[in-house]
Amino acid sequence: MAASTLEGLLMVLFETEGRLEQRATRASPSSSVVPPSTS
Repeated sequence: MAASTLEGLLMVLFETEGRLEQRATRASPSSSVVPPSTS
C-alpha cells in the first residue's frame, strides 16, 4: 500500500511540475530556449 501511495504522490508531483513549466514558458517566451529537465 505504501508503494502505491508513493507512486500516486509522485505522479501528482510530476503533473504539477509539468503544469508549472508550461505556465512559465507561456509567461516568458525567452525561457523556452532552455530545454525542460527530463530528470
